[in-house]
Amino acid sequence: PALLKNKRGDLLENPEAENIEHLNRGYDYYFDMATGQTQEFIKVFVMGQYGMIKAGQLVYNDYNDDFHAVQDIEIDENE
Repeated sequence: PALLKNKRGDLLENPEAENIEHLNRGYDYYFDMATGQTQEFIKVFVMGQYGMIKAGQLVYNDYNDDFHAVQDIEIDENE
């Protein structure tokens, strides 16, 4: 990844990052990308780690998997 976090959570340049020299603004490209973003966004798009990004608006604001979804459903093969 282009940026790493220190123990305090500050973003730092990764000296082993590849292709930084090919970006017009170098590491600033990634620092600017991280500015004002959530920690999850930074983790995924800046630090190259797995995570989950939520964008846009929910279709159903009150949807809850625990309430609205069924884990196992029996299928009646005769119908």
